[in-house]
Amino acid sequence: MTQSSMKMKLNPVNFYTLKSVQILRKYMVFFDCLFSYGDFFRSKDGLMFISDYQNYKTTVEAMYEHKTQLVWYRRLFIIFSRYMYINTYDLVI
Repeated sequence: MTQSSMKMKLNPVNFYTLKSVQILRKYMVFFDCLFSYGDFFRSKDGLMFISDYQNYKTTVEAMYEHKTQLVWYRRLFIIFSRYMYINTYDLVI
């Protein structure tokens, strides 16, 4: 392969950050869905990821693989944290 036949095409990529929420919203997952949907639809450049059952199950199984790290408050995180079910992202300009 010659140098002239190797053409590089650079495509711009978007960079997103996970949106942080207040502690009450963080642990009230089912009520937070309303706020998250509202924030998402008001945002022009945001992204939202919603876990289905299989994604949630995979995450829980991964947490249980690290039994020494799975203390009582991480078990509560698995159940109540919005970040296990829904994540919203903001575009960094």
